[in-house]
Amino acid sequence: DGKQVIVWAKPKKKGKSVKGPKVVTPRLNQLATEGAAIARGYQNVASVGTPEFRALLDTIAYVEAVDPGQMGYRRVVNGRVTSDRNGRLQRRGGRNYFTGWNGHPQIVVNWGGGYSRATGRYQVTGRTWGGLPRRLTRNIRPRTQDRIGIHLARGRGVTQRMLERAAASGDFTEIARHITQEWASIRNPATGRGAHANQRAGRGTLQTLNRVFQFTWRAQRRRNRGQM
Repeated sequence: DGKQVIVWAKPKKKGKSVKGPKVVTPRLNQLATEGAAIARGYQNVASVGTPEFRALLDTIAYVEAVDPGQMGYRRVVNGRVTSDRNGRLQRRGGRNYFTGWNGHPQIVVNWGGGYSRATGRYQVTGRTWGGLPRRLTRNIRPRTQDRIGIHLARGRGVTQRMLERAAASGDFTEIARHITQEWASIRNPATGRGAHANQRAGRGTLQTLNRVFQFTWRAQRRRNRGQM
């Protein structure tokens, strides 16, 4: 029903402080459960940054509809390939992938609404790649892709505190409003559409984002605790 349940901590022995109430929100638990049902395989893949930023990256990967797990880092946007000047295209199961890690493969694809070179787990385009700091373009390995994703999110105004608010409230609206211009598959909460008129906004509804972020954030937080 979405109500908050307050569970009081047991009193400690004399001389020790007593913790305040622990707030358990059934709505957040429900969001995480629903997120697990649709996004299993995308959690705990990103390995750079705080649990909140890693969860953001895992959520973006789900919305961008790349493969779950590590293969997402190899994906090239789906469609008809019109140029593979570096010879790095690999086709698997009707999907486009790239080989090697030495920089952006620059594979051009006609995806039905135009041409794109979107590549990797966070579908970085050739134009975006060209505008990145040099330190982020020495290779396109998974950890580099994670750093690029964080760099792009921060460039759109996303902060650690903002992500913490989203995790605590179960509301991804503030984040979505900032990054829809970077990832058009994420719908603008104000319009319900992606930022680009000719690009379909698929999985990136606010309801889906709320679910997947809560699921991936809890998974990354557990992972972080296990490494302490």
